[in-house]
Amino acid sequence: MNTSETSFLRGKKVLVAGGAGLLGVNLTRYLLEQGVEVLSTYYSRTPPEDLRRCYQRFDFCNFVDCLKATKGCDIVIICAIQAYGVQGMTQGPTSSILPNLNLQAGLLEACSRNEVEKTMWISSSTVYQEAFYPIREDQLDLNQPPYNVYQGVAWVYRYIEQLARCYSEEMGTPVEV
Repeated sequence: MNTSETSFLRGKKVLVAGGAGLLGVNLTRYLLEQGVEVLSTYYSRTPPEDLRRCYQRFDFCNFVDCLKATKGCDIVIICAIQAYGVQGMTQGPTSSILPNLNLQAGLLEACSRNEVEKTMWISSSTVYQEAFYPIREDQLDLNQPPYNVYQGVAWVYRYIEQLARCYSEEMGTPVEV
């Protein structure tokens, strides 16, 4: 995106939920460079020192924090996740289900209640089926189960994608997936 492509964001309050991860930090930095008013969130990962001024700590497994963070926002970009990595998934395949379900669903509900103008939800590559070659986005086959190691979180993400569509279609909450 260049400045003309992001000009619609000027004057809008943008929340980057999960702003301390790889995507969130880079998105926060980019939005700031474009002159956008941005608030990014973190939970356990400390944000970079040069960006700390625009970060606030929230626990999105707590619905009250979801409501507080999204209140007054025009645009919310959800890239928050409780990640455990491959080793964590192998050792505790269901450990990420409840936290991710709570935080993703909580943020979508909070955006709806707070009448956020637009919500963007970032999915995960864990939703893809097993393959031994690179898969393009248009090759995702939801009739096949996700890769075995990611079963727990992958099914959560597949569900949240449908939930996001429900909020958009049934509740009139604009959610981009």
